[in-house]
Amino acid sequence: MKKFDFRLQSLLRLRNFKEEKLKAEMGEIVSKINNIRDDIINLNQDIEDAYNAQNKFLNEKIGGQIIQFFGFYVKGKRDHIKVKKNEQEILKKKYEEKSIELAKAMGDVKVIENIKKKQFNQYRLDYNKKMQEDLEDLLRMKSENG
Repeated sequence: MKKFDFRLQSLLRLRNFKEEKLKAEMGEIVSKINNIRDDIINLNQDIEDAYNAQNKFLNEKIGGQIIQFFGFYVKGKRDHIKVKKNEQEILKKKYEEKSIELAKAMGDVKVIENIKKKQFNQYRLDYNKKMQEDLEDLLRMKSENG
């Protein structure tokens, strides 16, 4: 009897590849989200450092232009934080979309694997039945000749 051949094996490979691709994409998105989070932390630290420097300069005699610089600097950093938070929200939405897509892909793989398992079990039953019949035929022939 020929060996087990699953006709949907190539489809199963494609589905597995799609699942792995989605997992990799989700990993990239998580990495980008973490990088943005770190950027926001650094920007907040820059703002805090600017306020500390401004307080230090206020104790000394300095010109008005330097004081204005701190205001523009902090405003620029806050605007940059807003942009980063928007990017973060967009990436979180993409992550949610990919997780839904991944769940569907995993379901597709599971369905095909269940079909494969069912077909293999049927193949094994047929194989065992055939082997049993061959064994019975062999024993019958031996008893007729013996």
